[in-house]
Amino acid sequence: MSSWSSSTKNAHPWEKPAEGARTAFSRESVDDRPRNRPAQVVSADHAPLPNDVLQFHGPILSITNSSATSGSKRGTLFRPRQSQGRLAKLRRRSDSGSRISSEIMAAVPKPIAMDVDTGIDDALAILYALAHPDLELLGLSCVAGNVALDQVVINTCRVLDAAGAANIPVAAGAAQPLIERARRKGGGPHGLNGLGGIQLPGPSRQPSPLHAVELLHRLIIDATEPVNLVTLAPKTNLALLLAGHPEIATRLGQIIFMGGSLSKDTEFNVWQDPEAAAYVIQSPIPTQMYGVDLFDRLVIEQADIERFRGRDHSAVRLVAELLDKPRPQHGGPGNNEVGLLGDAGALLLLTDPEAFVTEDLPVYIGLEGAGRGETIVARGATDEDPSWPAPHGSPRLQVVVDVDVTKAASAFVETINAFPAI
Repeated sequence: MSSWSSSTKNAHPWEKPAEGARTAFSRESVDDRPRNRPAQVVSADHAPLPNDVLQFHGPILSITNSSATSGSKRGTLFRPRQSQGRLAKLRRRSDSGSRISSEIMAAVPKPIAMDVDTGIDDALAILYALAHPDLELLGLSCVAGNVALDQVVINTCRVLDAAGAANIPVAAGAAQPLIERARRKGGGPHGLNGLGGIQLPGPSRQPSPLHAVELLHRLIIDATEPVNLVTLAPKTNLALLLAGHPEIATRLGQIIFMGGSLSKDTEFNVWQDPEAAAYVIQSPIPTQMYGVDLFDRLVIEQADIERFRGRDHSAVRLVAELLDKPRPQHGGPGNNEVGLLGDAGALLLLTDPEAFVTEDLPVYIGLEGAGRGETIVARGATDEDPSWPAPHGSPRLQVVVDVDVTKAASAFVETINAFPAI
């Protein structure tokens, strides 16, 4: 276990520091770190991830860097589905009776890639992405989080199988955070198998032999349109992707960052790997932060869950089972609720942005002391304000601060009701 402290100044986040300069972070033994030291943050002018962190994940980055020039295989292995398939998806939904306008029918869906630690709400998000006519899910990268990495991969493949989407690539990524051991190793609110005990048939296929970082890189580079990267898990895979392939910043439309909190509370995705989260939010890529504060508010009514359960469609019935699993609200144990969308709300931010209110706000992530893993959002202040505790130049994100619950929940229900036939 170790900590990072900022030292290099005036370096662009995606450029190497000048020769002879110190790397952006130095590690020190946790045994030498004062326990009462105030939380520090990675400044917005940081350089690439430090060498010791890159060496910790050396096999990953050596694979991604050495394969970056082997483009001859990329188009044949992971070519995104073409627009004819996308339009067929739209037509199936239109034929099912959903209200689809001619404008939507004429539009090409947004390509997305998802980084997941598939638990209950990640599974809901995957199913929503598959059902929505405006989204084209290119592939999924997996990271340890709600459960161990092997179980995350199994869950992801099983959910895709339930939706008849076995052609979408899935790859295993980081099994541990950048510099610490994983703090959650299984169990928790998602149950021992990550899906609340729901038993699905074994996967019908093998995951990709590629590491998740390389899969994401190939999907992004091969896409004919900017890719929207949706991260619903600890940010380890994304930090490694951005550090190893900074050129993809120009190929991404935006990052949907599920994590953090407006209320300074610790949220799991950031808490599990705060260094990775801090690195991701400082990228030059437009980023929207969907925090845990909204989890308790986006709830699907029991009547809709029962209608899903009665459908003759394996994916829609799975949505009902997932929604019907009681999970703790953000208030803590004893506040269990059914119908919580959780991570799936971040997908609604992408498809139905008019249901959300966002503000451009400075954000920083504590990396040391009692504030380690906290996400501090300076709402009502600026990073020039003397009372603002972060360094000047803290990254600014589009932070979701409010949601039209009725509109967002209705959008989710409508999309799942119109799930294309398998």
